[in-house]
Amino acid sequence: MLLGALTAAIAAAGAALLLLVLEPHGGAPWWPPGLPWWTLAPAFLLAEIATVRIEALGRKRISYTFSFTELPLVVGLLFATPAHLVAGEFAGAVVALGLVRRQTGLRLAFNLAQFLLTTCVAAAVLHVGLDELGAEPAQQVWILVAAGVLTGNVVGTLLVTLAVAANQRSWPSGWRPGEIVDIGTAVVVTSTFFAIACAELARARATALALLLPAAGVLVIAYKAYVRDRRRQERTELLFGWMQRVQAAADIRAAMGALLEEARWLFRADLVEILLLPGAEGDTALRSTGGPGDAVELMVPVDPSVAAAGDDSKVRMRAALQADDRTVGLVTVCRDADAEPFDAGDRALLDTYVSHAGLALENGRLQRSLVDMASTSERLALQAVTDPLTGLANRALLMERLAAALALPGGAPVGVLMIDLDGFKDVNDTHGHAAGDRVLVAVAQRLRGCMRAGDTAGRLGGDEFLAVLEGVSGIAEAQAIAGRLELAMLEPVNIGGGTVTVGGSVGIAVGRPGDIDADALVARADGEMYVRKARSAGRGRR
Repeated sequence: MLLGALTAAIAAAGAALLLLVLEPHGGAPWWPPGLPWWTLAPAFLLAEIATVRIEALGRKRISYTFSFTELPLVVGLLFATPAHLVAGEFAGAVVALGLVRRQTGLRLAFNLAQFLLTTCVAAAVLHVGLDELGAEPAQQVWILVAAGVLTGNVVGTLLVTLAVAANQRSWPSGWRPGEIVDIGTAVVVTSTFFAIACAELARARATALALLLPAAGVLVIAYKAYVRDRRRQERTELLFGWMQRVQAAADIRAAMGALLEEARWLFRADLVEILLLPGAEGDTALRSTGGPGDAVELMVPVDPSVAAAGDDSKVRMRAALQADDRTVGLVTVCRDADAEPFDAGDRALLDTYVSHAGLALENGRLQRSLVDMASTSERLALQAVTDPLTGLANRALLMERLAAALALPGGAPVGVLMIDLDGFKDVNDTHGHAAGDRVLVAVAQRLRGCMRAGDTAGRLGGDEFLAVLEGVSGIAEAQAIAGRLELAMLEPVNIGGGTVTVGGSVGIAVGRPGDIDADALVARADGEMYVRKARSAGRGRR
């Protein structure tokens, strides 16, 4: 929405400048007949194809693309009317961006609107200056042309930055305007004065322009070589710094987060995926993703078959992640469908990236981290169904086991023992909660000792315990188990520096599968327990 509004505003400003300011200036200052737009269009097309991309430093990848449009722009400013100049650039840009680079939608519209405004700004500076100062001497025209082109370049840089901010809904964190303006100014000044020299030569002898073609080719190659070397040096420094961060990560999750961030930065990727393949048969793969936007997922279990999904394309690359001389994962980087496609340099960088990533995960670190993760997962799963103090089953597991036993058609009777400690509050009040915890742990041990194989003992909370007796013969067997438990709980408990004795009231309930559900059976045992507790209090036991 913001980028669309910005594009519309830029196009409106360019159209207004063309119609209201430039249209009255019908003739070109140096060649009254004027060049038609169709002679300029191929030149703008070639200039847009031969581009140089500058990438700004920072945690978010921001790229600025410079073309050599100053060459046909200067020729158009001097030898064509503003209307023909704009039409020629527009026609060449549509072919270059729409057909050659395959830009579509809002991105194409923004670039065309930007070209319209910046070209009109350059032409306005020239023609307004000529109205005020005149076209003589020639050096005065040179200065006005250079001033117009530089002004248009500054406006274009600002517009690109605003577009990035509108698209990300925030000011680019890695933007260094001084660096980009310095590099852009050097490119523009050189290209502009080269174009002015070509124009002067064309006025004197047009056929002599052929002598400048080798120089123009060398200029393009030199710029591209400079940018390529600069990018290679920058990426080498970045890889070294990022890998130090990965190696210093506390665990595999932190390392994966750093690897994802690095890959998105290096490749200007909309989405990065790192898939760790299963280490043994039956294991699951672990997928970590960064993007789109700020979305991040770390170490999510997935089916290993997803490793075979998808193929390389112009905006998608994949590479194997090696560690300890074996393939342990896959790295995939993706850009938006209308983004600049990956090139051979990006492929070489990805190979270097996975090599560094593999080194960072070598020497068994990856395997150790995955084992630690598996142990952690098992521990968390166990904690979800057990009481942390006593190690007994918690309420969730108790009710699950009871419901499962009562769901067996034609199964044996199921017994429930509801246990509530007598005098436990006095232990906490007199000796402290640490002593109370010792009592609870001792009761849990005695409860385990009274259970049969296959029974489940658990703690509901506080001083309440529950036992699920599967396959009892009837109420008599459940009562026998409860009697053993009551006697066991009367034994003194060492609380450190002394002993205490607590008893327990046990409520008993037995039901058959199909006759009663889990909640009702527990409620019945709970009622029996309170009856027993009331009787004990009546006999003076608390």
